Amino acid sequence: MMKEKKFPDLTAQLIRRLNLLNRDQVVCYGVTLQQCYILDTLERKGRLTMNELSRSQGVSVSTMTRAMDVLVRDEIVERVDSPGDRRKVCIQLTEPKGKKLANQLKQCTIDYTMRILALIPQEKREQVIESMDLLIEAIGGVNEKCCT
Repeated sequence: MMKEKKFPDLTAQLIRRLNLLNRDQVVCYGVTLQQCYILDTLERKGRLTMNELSRSQGVSVSTMTRAMDVLVRDEIVERVDSPGDRRKVCIQLTEPKGKKLANQLKQCTIDYTMRILALIPQEKREQVIESMDLLIEAIGGVNEKCCT
């Protein structure tokens, strides 16, 4: 029971350490954390509408549009007509600049997380990964916001 009382504090520390609360922080390559999430999503899923992208990031379309304007200006993503409905606009990574940046960010993430894993004793790594799976599943089972 005593360890359960530590859970909220540990969760808050984890969030702070992973910089999930500061979406405007520059991570690397001059890209903010929010932009990293956008590029990662586009790299994994390909072309998406603004609504799909906004929903995947948990932000409003207007917030996504502001973030997108910077990425379009920097020629990292581009707006294209939807093949099925020309009234819809889709977002995709540009060739080669956007795809290259998305892959560089992906590799940075892999390198960073593997350095973290290397600091965990070998015999505990599987336990940590299983616990993270459980935690992510549990987080997905509750409301998106803590104060609803």
